[in-house]
Amino acid sequence: MGNHTLICNGSRQDYKQNVIRSLKVSNPIPAIGGNDGLSVEQIRQLIKYNFSSQYRDVTLTDYLTQVYKMPGKFGSPFRANALKLNNKVVIPILDIGADGKLSNSSNSLLKENIAEYLSQYRMINDYVEIRDGKIFNLAFDIDVYVENIADNQIANSVINIVRNYLDINNHEMNQDIFLGRLQKEILTANGVINIISITVYNKVGGNYSNNVISQAIANPSTGEIKIVNNTIYSMEDSMFEIKYPEKDIRVFLRKKVV
Repeated sequence: MGNHTLICNGSRQDYKQNVIRSLKVSNPIPAIGGNDGLSVEQIRQLIKYNFSSQYRDVTLTDYLTQVYKMPGKFGSPFRANALKLNNKVVIPILDIGADGKLSNSSNSLLKENIAEYLSQYRMINDYVEIRDGKIFNLAFDIDVYVENIADNQIANSVINIVRNYLDINNHEMNQDIFLGRLQKEILTANGVINIISITVYNKVGGNYSNNVISQAIANPSTGEIKIVNNTIYSMEDSMFEIKYPEKDIRVFLRKKVV
């Protein structure tokens, strides 16, 4: 939700200020779900499905399109997906909290609104279930060779690259994390010569989500994920997040020994 400025025209500055100060806003229907609206990329992806989803939801994509087209007064999930499970159409949703972090404790009113809205479009034999999605919290240890081990700016640059790469605003549910792309971006940081290793952990419990990644865990005591095909695999009802980037992205700088 962006900031807005009231513009008042007139020749008397004192009158204009009085008008501006007199403005009061009442919000009888608070926003629920935490989504500011569709991004340009989301709109682009949904446009091609528009015609097929105008009247009846036939495919899973139709259902997902309708969720994002639901009028804002009913709320809007931050992220959603659609999948078939036990002959049901399941719509997992994720919200975003006031702290800007993912939340899978969705407002019950939002779930009811989505179910009611989709009832206008669902096929007569389809049963639709709205449920909370899964959050997989990740942490990263990154070992890199650098030109100058005393240059702390290198570590900050790498941390920012990882933070931006995993930014929840740039990802959808059921989207895998390709470490090769992340490595390519890290190598663009000034002072980085080479990447020694990237270790990824699944943080579970406490202040983190209780959801455990489906991918095999290499070290149960630390939550280290066993990397397969240089990829961290998602699930249809899940989304990745680095909940606390300031402590969950650790960079180790090493000077190459000649």
